[in-house]
Order: sequence, then structure tokens, then C-alpha cells
Amino acid sequence: AVVVIGVIVAVLYKSGVIFSSTKTEVIEKYFKSIQTSDFDSFVECFPKEMKNEYEQQRTEGGYGKEQVMKEVLYGDFIESYGSDYTIDVSFGRETKLKESEYDLSEYKSFYGSAPNVSEAYEIVTNVTFKGSKGSEDAKLYIYVGKCSGKWCIFNITQDNGIVDEDTRAALYEAAGITYTASGSSSSSSSSAASSSS
Repeated sequence: AVVVIGVIVAVLYKSGVIFSSTKTEVIEKYFKSIQTSDFDSFVECFPKEMKNEYEQQRTEGGYGKEQVMKEVLYGDFIESYGSDYTIDVSFGRETKLKESEYDLSEYKSFYGSAPNVSEAYEIVTNVTFKGSKGSEDAKLYIYVGKCSGKWCIFNITQDNGIVDEDTRAALYEAAGITYTASGSSSSSSSSAASSSS
């Protein structure tokens, strides 16, 4: 009887029915696996179709698990921040997506199948990369879905913070600052203070 209970618990755990991760834990696991070059932990963050694709690419390329993380997938992190880099993650707004907002037809077309997603979220994630060669902050939009009780990452996009000249001029104007395209600006209150001195 103990063996049967152990098998049932193992099956429920593996399927994510019990002790399943939360939507933010899968994101933390993703970044930790990048920092530690843990390929097995990395691929567990994705639906099985994406996981299989990563594993197939690694095998076909003849790479070891740590090697593919350090040289192929995230070698640019080591180059930019140093081999001692760390990744700090904090979470912002979570937006639950409507079923119509996470249509998986393109996913299914690309991978041949798609998981059943019971719920999905867009999670604003602020990430800081720090190392001996440099550091960088990034604002990411990470899309996660719950597949058979387990949270998985489907997509990651980055907010590059690109502001064109017209938007920049409007922001300066709203703040009461005169903006010139050359990048020099002056506040009307500062010019008045400097002319009175």
C-alpha cells in the first residue's frame, strides 16, 4: 500500500497537480538556470514542444548541456557582463490574458502540436544583470501559461524604452522645459533664476 501511495504521489507531482510552481517561480527558475548554466532546469521552464526543440538543437549541434548554455544560448551574457555575472529579478504588474489573447494556432503550426492552456498571464519583469565587465537593467514582458497544472514560459519581449524626438519634446514640454533636438534643454524657471543673478 505504501508503494502504491508513493507512485500516485510521484505521478501527481510530476504532472504538476500537487506542488506545482507559481507563475513567477517559473520565471525565477528560468533566470537561475541561465546564471548557473543548468540546461535541464532551463528546458523545464517551457512547454514540451519548445523543450524538445531545445534538446534536439543541442543534440544535433553536438553540444554538452553546460556548453550549449555558456557558448550558444547565453554566451553573450558572459561576454557583456563577465563569467561571474548575477541576475536579479523583480516583478511588476501581472495581467491575466483572455483566451482570445493567447491563441496558439501559430505555435501549433510551428511545433506540430500545442498544449492545453488553462490560464495565461503577461508579467512585467525587471531584470538586472551584473558582473565584472558591466551591468544592465532590462524591462521584460514575460508570457506564461498554465499547462496541465504546470506554469510554462511561452514568450519574452523586451521594452527597449525607445523614445523618438517628437515624444521626447512632448515630455519636456509637459514638464515646462524647453527642448532642442541637439539634446540641450533649459528650464524656463532656471533661465529666470540665472538672469536675476
